[in-house]
Amino acid sequence: MKTAGILTAVLLFSSTFLSLRAQEKPFSVEIRGGANFTKVHSSDLGVDGKAGYRVDVVIDRSLSSYIFLRSGLTFSAKNSDLAAGAFGDFNKDGLYDYAAFESKVRARYLQLPLMIGSKYKFKDIQLNGALGGYLAYGIAGNSHTLLTLASNIGPLASDDSNIGISMTTPSSLSFTEHDSRTFKEVYKRFDSGLAFSVGVEFKRLTLNGTYEFGLVNIGRDGDNIKNRTISVSLGYRIF
Repeated sequence: MKTAGILTAVLLFSSTFLSLRAQEKPFSVEIRGGANFTKVHSSDLGVDGKAGYRVDVVIDRSLSSYIFLRSGLTFSAKNSDLAAGAFGDFNKDGLYDYAAFESKVRARYLQLPLMIGSKYKFKDIQLNGALGGYLAYGIAGNSHTLLTLASNIGPLASDDSNIGISMTTPSSLSFTEHDSRTFKEVYKRFDSGLAFSVGVEFKRLTLNGTYEFGLVNIGRDGDNIKNRTISVSLGYRIF
């Protein structure tokens, strides 16, 4: 009787386990769309963050009831304004000049996320969090730059520094505007970094927040520039 009871229990457990496994789907696919805010980190330039947008195809691979791997493809618009200025004798006339630029940089990336996460289901709501990284490649973008030159604003200091300049009205003030392709003159195309996301799912609808911490210097011409982006997206799980 004891043996028969044990066999019956094993059969019941096995049938329940197989039934649950049959209901589990190893892959899920989700479509997302949302807004992001990018403020690049730079030790050389003044930065003003700007809003953008993103569209995601997210693929999760379940490793267990609680653990999953995440990848997919993201189209992300990351925008920032950059600025810098410097004193110098740019006209070589023994007087200080001041040169400055302001660039409105618009960048479009294709990104591949590579993350591992955990999920927890409570009734009809599922919470999840994931940590990992991303690879990105710049595919498009334009930049608009305004160059300003104020000439002859003061005499050169004896130590060739701008300390103690006696500012005067510049003898001339000129402005030059220039349009360029972002990934040919401003940014390098390749980017990579860390990523962290949290989300909540109700039935098939999802709400997700993501933070991306760029590790690669994307600046050209010696500029130190790294992407920092936070985003919020709404999604729908197809299956």
